[in-house]
Amino acid sequence: MLTARSLISSRFSNAPPLVPVTKRGAAKAGSDKSVLDKSAPDKLKQILRASAQVFAEKGYDGASIRDVSRASGISLSGLYYYVKSKQEILYLIQIYTFRTILARLERRLASLSDPGDRLRALVQNHLDYFLRHPHEMKVLSRDDEALQGSYAREVGDIKRRYYTTALGIFEELREAGVARRMNGRVAVLSLFGMMNWAPTWYRPNVDPQAGALAETMAGLFLHGISRDGALSTVERLSLPRSGTRSRAAHGHARQTRPAAADLEAAHLASVRLPPGGSGGATARPPT
Repeated sequence: MLTARSLISSRFSNAPPLVPVTKRGAAKAGSDKSVLDKSAPDKLKQILRASAQVFAEKGYDGASIRDVSRASGISLSGLYYYVKSKQEILYLIQIYTFRTILARLERRLASLSDPGDRLRALVQNHLDYFLRHPHEMKVLSRDDEALQGSYAREVGDIKRRYYTTALGIFEELREAGVARRMNGRVAVLSLFGMMNWAPTWYRPNVDPQAGALAETMAGLFLHGISRDGALSTVERLSLPRSGTRSRAAHGHARQTRPAAADLEAAHLASVRLPPGGSGGATARPPT
């Protein structure tokens, strides 16, 4: 029997290899002719969509194959025709998602040379996929440690490729003089944290679409690592129109405006995480 794992692996093996894009023009874009949506039987796609929703709602440990069967409308015997276990379902959700994201990102990066444009492509690619697939985002961020053995190793490898690609773009920004010297790992993982959290608060009828949201996030990230030391938007808005303020006003601001650390602590305290402590989409990036 042709298993779901072998089906996806064989289809992706026919595409150009997915390699880290760490330098401008270092790799050609991958093809996503092999993505599951174009290759897998409809029943398998149905199973994985339903599984992502069930795992997102109940958690991997709290969900059962019977839950997936009910949500997908496919009998237990039908499920086992396509997948061997709940563990394999989790693997298929994760490996397909990361391979699809990487293939699409490589396509975008292949035609871009400016580091800022490459950063925006990274952010937009990530947001565009996960805002359309919030259940998958929740599963990837919360249940990533549930995979075992070869499943965990294979998913871990492709997550590291994704992280390495993002780190390479940061290094390009630094080489171009856009980013100051700082810990690249901290900068890149912070960016992933910001992107991964978006599906938990995003509201399509209120918030901008993925492209505009990506511009905003890329701008926040770039201003945070800029070399010119410019005032933040909040600090500029707090200044009088003349650009000066009296000593009394300055002193009052020092007394009443909380320190950045205090603001961060207050923000973290205000976030109520679901049981398990990891929330819908944690700041845990591909590592």
